[in-house]
Amino acid sequence: MTIVSWPLNGYFAASSTSTVSGQDSNFWKYSIYLGAAVSQLFYICWIGNEVITHSSSLAEAQWLSQWHNQPLDRTANLLIFSSMFSQKPLRLKAGKFYTLSLETFIGNIYKID
Repeated sequence: MTIVSWPLNGYFAASSTSTVSGQDSNFWKYSIYLGAAVSQLFYICWIGNEVITHSSSLAEAQWLSQWHNQPLDRTANLLIFSSMFSQKPLRLKAGKFYTLSLETFIGNIYKID
């Protein structure tokens, strides 16, 4: 939805500048709406990028957590399960279409140009 609305709002903002002077409120209205849509997508992609970054460092954090100084009965199962689940980083996805990250955000910005 956001990807479709960006070009439309850009078109409406650009076409509203060719109207009678004094009626430039449509330009500002569509420009603000376009800025809000871009910032909303940026925030969501930024959070997705943070999830990927933090979850990819989980395996290293487990290894450096002094697990070898703990009793084996407490840490054996926990270490096995947590190392199994931290092999691949977690990803926020928009359905089956996009992985939400800053790479996705930049890719969508360049698609508009």
